[in-house]
Amino acid sequence: MLAELAAVHKKPAREPAGSAPPERGALGAYDGELNEAGQRHGKGTMRFPSGESYEGEWQEGKAHGSGKFRYKSGAEYEGEWNSNVKEGWGTLRLPSGRVAYKGEWLSDQRCGRGKFAYPDGSMYDGQWAANMRSGHGTFSFANGAAYDGGYSGGRKDGPGTYTFPNGFAQVSVHEAGRPTGKGARWSVDREQAWRLKDGKVEGTFAEPVLGEITVPLGIAEQLAAKVGLEAPPRRGVEAPAVPSRTEALV
Repeated sequence: MLAELAAVHKKPAREPAGSAPPERGALGAYDGELNEAGQRHGKGTMRFPSGESYEGEWQEGKAHGSGKFRYKSGAEYEGEWNSNVKEGWGTLRLPSGRVAYKGEWLSDQRCGRGKFAYPDGSMYDGQWAANMRSGHGTFSFANGAAYDGGYSGGRKDGPGTYTFPNGFAQVSVHEAGRPTGKGARWSVDREQAWRLKDGKVEGTFAEPVLGEITVPLGIAEQLAAKVGLEAPPRRGVEAPAVPSRTEALV
């Protein structure tokens, strides 16, 4: 797609400034506005021989501003462009019409704040860098589990809170995707707590159940505070919402 847009830029149509008639050739067909140099400039539609197309704003022969690119597969990107690359705010839809990603882009990659919907029904809402989860984000798993915390290079990194499908929750510090060091885990009603080491309840390898050795809630809160987090709220009690441009993803 970038190669085709670049080729269009290298060989601009030599037409008078203003609204151009449809132009057809090896690069495809263009219908839209041109500048005095004959470059695509303003609003216009380019249809490529591959079956792909770009409809939107142009600047000196390049896709620039707001526009929609339709891929041969039927997927489409609609949003902001900067010199033929996706840059700014935009939405990527699959051929089915379902939104795959809605958020910020930089140099044709997911970068900044955005929400990504995975095929299995999982969802990530948070920071991105170079197409990978990086920074703070929330990953909601298809099985009902959720992780809220730091990421680096696509893996959990730094403090984070993980909520199990059954409602138990824990706080830990992560390195390279794995919990490490001290942490704490709470029961569904948050009335019981367990001390963790490297993601496991100290003294047992089993899932915490009633009757196992617990620690006072105050100690668990202190363990959470040491990693820079608060004790998780009870199930069904939501934390204060943070306004996000990605809330409208459907």
